[in-house]
This record gives sequence, structure tokens and C-alpha cells, in this order.
Amino acid sequence: MAPTAVRIPPATAASDTWLGFAEAFTAAHAAGGSIAEREARCVAAQLPHLFAGLDPDDCLPPPAAVAPPLGFSPEPGGYGWYWNQAEWDGCDWTGEEAARIAELAAYWRPHLSRGRAEARFGAADAAFAGRDFTGHPGAAFPLFRIAGLTPDYARVCAEGLPGLRARVEALGSDFGAGVVQVLAGLDAVLAAWVAQAHAPLAADLQALRCGPPQSLRQALQLGWLLAVASGSLNHGRIDDWAGPYLQADLAAGRLDHDQAQALVDAFWFRIAQRGNIWNGRVIIGGIGRRDPAAADAFALLALEASDRLGEILPQLSLRLAPEQDGALCDRALELLAKGRTYPILYNDSVNVPAVAVAMAISVDEAVHYLPYGCGEYTIHHAGVDTPNGILNHLRIMEEVLFGLPCGSTTLPAHLPAEHRVPHFSDIDALIAAYEDRVCAYLDALVVGQVASYDGLAQDACLLLPSALSDDCLARNKALLAGGIRHRGGTMESYGLVNAADSLHAIEQLVFIDGHCDLDQLRVALRDDWRGAEVLRARARLVPAFGNDDAQADAWYRRLHDQVCVACQARAASAGLDHYLVVCINNSANTHLGMQTGASADGRHARTALANAVNPQPGRGRAGAMAMLRSCAAPRCDHHAGAVQNLSLSASWFCGEQPVRALLAGYWAAGGSQVMITVTAPGELKAAMERPGEYQHLMVRVGGFSARFVDLDRPCQQEICDRALH
Repeated sequence: MAPTAVRIPPATAASDTWLGFAEAFTAAHAAGGSIAEREARCVAAQLPHLFAGLDPDDCLPPPAAVAPPLGFSPEPGGYGWYWNQAEWDGCDWTGEEAARIAELAAYWRPHLSRGRAEARFGAADAAFAGRDFTGHPGAAFPLFRIAGLTPDYARVCAEGLPGLRARVEALGSDFGAGVVQVLAGLDAVLAAWVAQAHAPLAADLQALRCGPPQSLRQALQLGWLLAVASGSLNHGRIDDWAGPYLQADLAAGRLDHDQAQALVDAFWFRIAQRGNIWNGRVIIGGIGRRDPAAADAFALLALEASDRLGEILPQLSLRLAPEQDGALCDRALELLAKGRTYPILYNDSVNVPAVAVAMAISVDEAVHYLPYGCGEYTIHHAGVDTPNGILNHLRIMEEVLFGLPCGSTTLPAHLPAEHRVPHFSDIDALIAAYEDRVCAYLDALVVGQVASYDGLAQDACLLLPSALSDDCLARNKALLAGGIRHRGGTMESYGLVNAADSLHAIEQLVFIDGHCDLDQLRVALRDDWRGAEVLRARARLVPAFGNDDAQADAWYRRLHDQVCVACQARAASAGLDHYLVVCINNSANTHLGMQTGASADGRHARTALANAVNPQPGRGRAGAMAMLRSCAAPRCDHHAGAVQNLSLSASWFCGEQPVRALLAGYWAAGGSQVMITVTAPGELKAAMERPGEYQHLMVRVGGFSARFVDLDRPCQQEICDRALH
């Protein structure tokens, strides 16, 4: 495939402005007052620094700037009140400047949100806190963060910034007063831009200061402004909130098709400039849009913009529904055939009812499910569902099999000779021990989930995100203090396919065929199969998940159901509306695998785990449809997103396009979503050897895409090892 894209450099911020901003920001924080008052002062001081310089000839507000190393953010810069020491260390400071930075660091140390959340996690769970999953063996890791918040763009476009301000002023609360102060700071930013911009942009920005947007251009301007100002990295169901403006502009003759396309192209370019490859989601298509015809027209522009830009961002996601324009699917397949990796395809016929059951909400709300980040689900502008924990199921299996305690960082190869291992009389005893260990870790991780929310809520309101989310203003409460309609949580699950395949292999090799006993298997795993090559070959002959094998798929369904049900069961006691598994991938399968020993499915030590709900590389041997049938086998109504990656050659898109029949069969089997990478045989290996020739090559890593040559070597190898159909 010929190169079609150029790298888009992100907007930058000069480091020489950071220190002055940090001192002003710190002074605003130190001035005291209520939680809302203090946050409002700090956010108002920070708002001008969130945007790069204004281009007077542009049609949109400025791009997002690189976040300063100190600030307040739900997600882009850090977690709540954050301090990024590595960024301070990356600059050349004079001795006097370094002393000022040290003084700032000392002030902020007791105020940082992560420290407060870790303290709430508790001493009993200290073995898990603070460990980096990319560099330490372990089965469970808490993640302290807030992710996936997406504003109600449709509502704020309908009422405009003045209407939002009037509604907030009516609250008469300290929380409302804080939001008003933030909106005043945002208006000051707009006023400064009005004075700098050329006439058309200045007029648009002045109009947004005075009322709701009156055109597609103004709606996109307001959408971008709020995304950056609120700290949202995703843009929601953009065809739903922007489509009616497009339709009105075309009908009134204010825009022609090419002019409308240019506006969408510019918005796409802004998202690409932001450079956050794990986010940047824009959703098109699906059930529940207000004006499907207008939305479909915008969605076609969105698909064209992704093709024209040819970048890894935005993460365009197409929800498929029977009633929408068939041209959307046709155009989507054209983009995928060109190696774009977008759009990601979601099956609303499966996902909408599944989300309703999993989150215990109505179907009317479930139609607004929103995939974000690496593939997790939330409800558009009505939920918080941050994935705040990681489980490595294969490491749990390793701990149980070798008798390691919870929180152990010891690999089997490093166990002392006198280490005593447990006895399991049959496969059911091993499974019971595994399930008990999963539950023990979930008990800890759900505490971390709530600690991430409460640790931030104790000294922050997230004022602007609260004002743009349901039902914070109606309840007169901040987002994490009882304001958001659905306070849920999610837990990232990795290695579950390997754990299922390993249990299947142990049952067959040890308890059915008697090729070895558990002690002999433990020795083989401890030694990474050295001297046990025949046993490894037998393990790899046991049918594996991903081949439409009833027994192998049943093993995966059993483990998947067990962990999903166990997660759900912990929601109510933790004060969450739901607590759900997400089977995603953000390269964590590779990093976790590098800290995990050999496994009974025949996998070598320190190699990647299976990618999300996909067969282990080298084990999916029955073709694309067999793999997809296995992927469709697990239930979808008790998790919050499960990634299926599919690597196809271009021949699937030729002639009668057999890919259409492939996808139709998958959807009919109950498939929920699929992420497609189209490459040529040998192309990935060639890119590893000659990266300079493959700067254009994009791949699905998991829930996100990346330039193949930008990935680290282990991630490249894992993707290269996946089956190409």
C-alpha cells in the first residue's frame, strides 16, 4: 500500500511559560476557600494555557496545547490535581528556577489527587498500590484516574453558553457559583480570541459568547472549545449533535457540500493534533439518534474526513443499525480496504440490549452507549465508568498452580528449591482455587475503583465536566459527589483466553490422558518448557479458543462468566451502580506477558498474552469465520466492552467482497464489534526490518490504532504474530 498520510505534529507549549503559570496556579490554590471556589480560581487561571496560539486565518478555535506539568484535569494532563515530575526534569532550569520548582513541589506533595486516592485504598491493599504493571510481575494493579467523560454537546449547543450560565446561576449554591466562575473564565478566553481573529472567526466567537450556535461551523467551534476546556478527549455521537446543523446549512445555502467537508476535515485535524492515540473517539451511526437522515449525512462526511486525513486519529467508530443509510457501511469497507483501520464496527442489535442488562438501565438509555478509549462502554454524558483496575488472569493461574501468595512478584523460575506447592486432586479443585483468588483480587480492586472517585471528590468538583453531564445540575451536586446519573466502574481483564486454554490443557494432559502429573507440569513451566518439548507439543494439540471448537470455547465462557458475575456482585456494597469487566487491549497484554512465566497452553515465558477476546497468536488455525464464531460465543450482557481484532488480507475486499459475508455471519452469530487491520503477507515483518519505508502503515493494537513503526519491539512482534486471514 502506498503512503497516503503525513505525520501531524501536536500543538506545543513553550516550557519557559510553565514556571510562571505554575506559580500563579499555586497561588490560586493556596488562596483557600471552599472546594468549588478554589477549583474555580485554578481552572480559570489554567484555561488560557489549555489552548495553543490562535491562527487568525483559521475556522476553528486553537488546537489543544501540551498540558503543563502542573495543573488540574479529569484526564488529559493527569488525574485531578497533578504534578508530572518527569516533565519538569526534562527541561534545563537555572539554579534559581530549580529552587522555585522544588518549593512548588513541596507545596503540592500533600495536595495531589493520586496520593489521596492511594491513601483511601488502604494499608491492607498496600501491596498493590503504586506498582507499574509494565515493569513488575503481578496479578492485580489499581489504576488511579478518571477517564471517558464526554460532554452533552447537543444540550449545550441548544442552549448556548449564556443559557448554560443562566441555568447554573439559578442553582444558588457554592457548586453553582464555582461553575459560573469557570464559565466566566471561558468567556474571557473567547473575548481575547475575538480581539485577535480575522473577521469571520471573530464574528463566530462573539456569537457564541451571546447565544447558541447558528451554523455547523459555530457548533463545531463550540464543541471543540468545550472538549478542550472540560478535559474531554472524546467527542461523543458527533453525527447526532452536529448533523442537524449540517442539514440546516445545506438547506439554507449557507454551505455547499465541499465547504461542509472542509469544516469536518478541520475538526478531524484538530483531534489528530491532540495526539492522544488511546482516545480521540468520535461515534457515528446507530440506534437512537434524534434525526437519522441528518446524522447519516454528517456521518458520510466523517468517513470521508478520515479517509482524506489518513491518520490514526480520530478513532472513528461506526455503530451499525438496520435503519441507517447503507452507504455508511459501503464507505466504511472502502476505508478498511485501504488500510485505514477505521472505522471500528459495532453491532447495535447486540450491544444496545446487552448494555441495558449489564448496566441495569432502560433500553432508551442504552441506545446512547459510548465506546471510548480502548473500547470500554459508558453512557454518553450520563455515566462515569473509568477502568480503574487490571487483572492478569494468567498470572492468577500461575500463583494458584505454584502456591504463590496474593501480591507476589516472584516468577516460578526464581522459586527456591524447598518451595512447597499445593496439591489439587482434580481439575475442579484447581478451578475452585483459581476462582477464589480472582474474587480476592476483585475485593481489593473494587476498593481501588471507589478510592479513585472519592479521593478526587474530597477536594475537587470537576466543575465544567459536571455542568455538562447528567444529572449534576438537576441534583445540584458535583459529578463524583452524587451528581452523575450512573456512577459505575470497570475492570480491565487480560490473559483470560490463556487461562481458559491452560485449564483445558491441564485437564487433558494431567487428569484425562495422564501424560504427566501436576508436579511434572510445574517443572516444565518453571523451566520454560526446556527439556519438555514433547509435553509442550501435546499441550499445543489441545484445542484452543478461536477455532470454533465447542469444548475450548466452553472453557473460555466459563471463566468469562465467572469473573463477570463476580465483578457485578461487588457493585452494590461498594456504592457503585455497576462494576463490569472490560476485555480490551492497549498493549497491556504484551507488557503483562513479559512479566508472566510459561503457561500450560504451550506459551513461553515472558511472551505476550492473547489480545483481548482473540486466540493466542499461532493457535487460531481454523480461519477467520471460525475465529469470529468463537469471539461471538461469550455473553455480551454482563460486561462493558470486549475487543475483537481481525487481521485480513486485501483479497477479502475484492470482487464480490467476501468480507461482507464474513461480517454478516459474525453479526448473525451474536458478534458485538470488530476492529479490522488490512495488511499484505509479510508487510509487518518487512516494516520491522525497514521501518523507514513503512511510515504510513497503521495497525490495530487493540482498542486503538497506531503507526506500526512507532510501537516498541515486543508490541510489534505480538501484532506480527497474529493470524493474517
